[in-house]
Amino acid sequence: MSTGDLEWAQAAEQAVRCDLRHARELDGMLQMHSSNRLLPYLAEGSGGVALAALALPEAQAANIDAPGVLLGALRAGAVQVVIQGGLFNGRSGLAYLLSHAVVRLPDWREELDTHLRALALHLAPFEDTQVLHGDQLVRLSTDLATGSAGAIIALKAAQTPGSCLLPGAHPAHE
Repeated sequence: MSTGDLEWAQAAEQAVRCDLRHARELDGMLQMHSSNRLLPYLAEGSGGVALAALALPEAQAANIDAPGVLLGALRAGAVQVVIQGGLFNGRSGLAYLLSHAVVRLPDWREELDTHLRALALHLAPFEDTQVLHGDQLVRLSTDLATGSAGAIIALKAAQTPGSCLLPGAHPAHE
């Protein structure tokens, strides 16, 4: 626990519980209900909630069944068709979550590798390089949330599984 303060740990647990009220479980997949859709992504989906659950201290993680939340989010993100490539609401974010998950669940490495290979589907040539299509595929993007910077974070996380490259995504225990 970063602060050593039990009140903060309990508040974090309560925040994850609040998010989980919007979760829907179907066939072992955990997705978040947002904007009349069920989503597995980091920003609006179960992937982000799973990262938060992983960051909880051990006692609070046990209270919410963090391993079950993680497994459900991984199953939801184990899809072939992902429209966007970005970190917050796309394939890069699913790969980022998997890079944290493979530390605990090494059997998910193949799924991580599949998402990493499929990132090529989201690239477009630009001058002498390639850039990710941004949100809704209407522009090229280099930003963290929707573009190439987020994809680079996901690729780096896959090279060093469990590495904390985003604020707040610091697992409290292994």
